Amino acid sequence: MTNMMVSLYPRASFIWGEILNLLDGRAILILFLLTQGSFSLQGITTNFVRLDSSRTLDSLSLVALYEATNGDNWVDSWDLNAAMNQWKGISIHQDRVTTLVLKNKNLSGSIPAEMGQMDKLTIIDLRENDLTGSIPPEIGNMDGLRSITLFRNKLTGPLPATLGNLTELQTLSVFENSIEGPLPAALGSAANLELVDLHDNQITGEIPGELFNLSALRTLNLGMNELQGEVPASLENAGNLESLWLFDNQLSGMLPASMNNLLRLKNVFIHRNKLSGLPEDLSALDSISTFSVFENEIRNLPDLSHVTSWNRTNSSSGLIVRSNNLTFDDLIANQNELLSRGLSAAYMPQGTVLLDFDTVLMSKGDADVIQLGFDETVDDNQYIWLKGNDTMLVNNVSFWQIDTVNEVLMGQYHVIVSNGTFTDMTLQTSSFYINVSNQTTASVDHSDTQDIRIFPNPSTERKINLVFGEALEGRIYLHDHLGIIRYQEEISMRQGSNTIYVPEALVPGMYYVIFRYDATNHSLGKWILMP
Repeated sequence: MTNMMVSLYPRASFIWGEILNLLDGRAILILFLLTQGSFSLQGITTNFVRLDSSRTLDSLSLVALYEATNGDNWVDSWDLNAAMNQWKGISIHQDRVTTLVLKNKNLSGSIPAEMGQMDKLTIIDLRENDLTGSIPPEIGNMDGLRSITLFRNKLTGPLPATLGNLTELQTLSVFENSIEGPLPAALGSAANLELVDLHDNQITGEIPGELFNLSALRTLNLGMNELQGEVPASLENAGNLESLWLFDNQLSGMLPASMNNLLRLKNVFIHRNKLSGLPEDLSALDSISTFSVFENEIRNLPDLSHVTSWNRTNSSSGLIVRSNNLTFDDLIANQNELLSRGLSAAYMPQGTVLLDFDTVLMSKGDADVIQLGFDETVDDNQYIWLKGNDTMLVNNVSFWQIDTVNEVLMGQYHVIVSNGTFTDMTLQTSSFYINVSNQTTASVDHSDTQDIRIFPNPSTERKINLVFGEALEGRIYLHDHLGIIRYQEEISMRQGSNTIYVPEALVPGMYYVIFRYDATNHSLGKWILMP
């Protein structure tokens, strides 16, 4: 054969092995001009045909990957002079590349945009390499993709919204990278997604409600990110969800009640967040294997004794609720699960039991009661009421009945609680202050001239019901024990029942209700707002 000299730009865009493979043994040499470039031929007459075949675009895309990721230093590096079907890690079907698997092959660099041309690729697996940069949005053009596996690399930037274009995609596994920015709501359009694993990245913002429109979704792992806000109520739309991993984020608020509609849910890992509560009713979730909610700020635990699938021979199955603000009432409802040796169960320690008040206002000489507001139906608790370090009272009920208030009671308190069933744990409440004063410190004229009743009193609702003997117009005041006005409102009182709504900012305690008309203050009485 006559000597031939060929030079093209860029490097490797003229792939001799691939050309010879395509020639399929034909006698007439057809040179394929793959890209624009310069070339010279000596001593032969040649016909040129420009090739834009899909197979060729596949080969060019792979060469772009090779060039962008330091292919000469790969494990099992490709020989670009050989036919494409000899390159390790790819599969070809009907003359198109369908799979690309180069896991742990020392790829170093970024994923090139040219990869988006491979529209017959169904599997891309580049896990455990040294890939950097962002995932190119052109990946959304690969509409045949069923699996994207890019975990344990060094990828940065946001997830491209174009992933939502991949309606055949079933697996998206990009964990242990440095993906940042919010989750794209468009991801909820990839209707066939079954597994989304994005844990151990730097994803921020809230979980988009659209994500749970994925009716095929079985596993969602968003753990170890920087997600905030509440879990959206649309959670119930993911009816096939089996495993929910949201651990190690900054999620807050209550888990939505719609969680009870996830009938296939088996594994819940939402520990190390800032969640304040769980749905009161999880009675439909009888297939739970592991329920891990430790290190949150949860103040209630639903009764899970109905769960029939606890595997008491599997140490990874269990109920993990330690380091919350739970009380014995919650634990007793689940004592069979928590005290079973066959489950990986943990309930201690618990954090401080948060009270709904920090100050108790009392009047000297009155009878009064302090309600802690928890474990009211538990019979086996012991309560030790401490003023500083001094024990003031030991009883077995969640309230302190004080027959006669005096100044000795003033001070800072907290309560230690123990239980006969969970003997290895004690609870401690948050602290509160008892303040004692005389009623006369309210700095008003207490001339009760009206036949007026206040009800309910005490009240757990932020409203005051007043019954007046006649219609009057004036201004209503709420004074604290120091005579400081905490609330006031111009009001027209009709004869009979009247309702006044007080703001949420008004803290629980005792208040003096004053009504001013005719330039005179009239004491209507004391009103107690309970937690």
